[in-house]
Amino acid sequence: MNRKVLLTVLLSMCFLSAMSLAQFMVSVRASPYTNVSVSEAKEMIDTNPDLVILDVRYQYEYESGHIKNAILIPLPELEGRIGELDKEKETLVYCKAGGRSATASGILDDHGFTKVYNMWDGITSWISAGYPIEILFGVVLEEKTYTVATFCNSTVSGFDFSQPLKQISFDVAGSDGTVGFCNVSVPNVLLGGPYTVLVGDQLPAVLLETSNGTHTFLYFSYFHSIHKVQIVGTRVGPPPPPPAVGGIVVSIAKPESPTSSNETVLITILLLAVTVVFVKFRKKEKEGKELTS
Repeated sequence: MNRKVLLTVLLSMCFLSAMSLAQFMVSVRASPYTNVSVSEAKEMIDTNPDLVILDVRYQYEYESGHIKNAILIPLPELEGRIGELDKEKETLVYCKAGGRSATASGILDDHGFTKVYNMWDGITSWISAGYPIEILFGVVLEEKTYTVATFCNSTVSGFDFSQPLKQISFDVAGSDGTVGFCNVSVPNVLLGGPYTVLVGDQLPAVLLETSNGTHTFLYFSYFHSIHKVQIVGTRVGPPPPPPAVGGIVVSIAKPESPTSSNETVLITILLLAVTVVFVKFRKKEKEGKELTS
């Protein structure tokens, strides 16, 4: 074989080997992100408490409804805030319909994230599947803003807070014949209990009430239709201070001025003199008893 041809063959083999090695190194460095359906995403959320849920929509979209515990980093800010995320944790990315989340997943992949999952149908399909979302409502009372959070598998609209009626109200809707539920977080300093919950002017079939000291959580269920939910409290604003405890009034006299230094010295001398006299008296008494014995 011609030496020139042989050299060309050898160089070609070396080039192909180098290309294969480079592709292998890339595959080892990072796997491409994985597209998942909303049902697969729901299973990941339910089974992995360490899962990072990343919402790459805008703030106003996030406030209108998001997956619970989602971190908000809008897509235009992702490159500059990528250090806020942990490369070692599985990360589920979503947006409205899957377009922005695919771009965001690619950015994460380029930065060495190897466990990235793109919810390719977005939160629109999540809601259509009947999965719950969290919505945050701001209520202004006496120049302070309090957040009421609803976590529901229903469409929530028409939120309102009425100070005169001491109530929170909103509308829920869903597919007829399905079961809806809501878990509402109420700041105790905004609306205090005991609470009455009405769904379409009726008591809910199930009502559970818990508290962590600062917030009360009201969980209730119902059959889907269009309902108005009313949460009626017994107090608006912070609770009043506790009443004074009755008891004996003890009068404490004003302390007198401290004794002057001269008076203190005089008293000390008198005490020493009395002590000396007492000791001498006991000594003479003892000697007299010894003489008469």
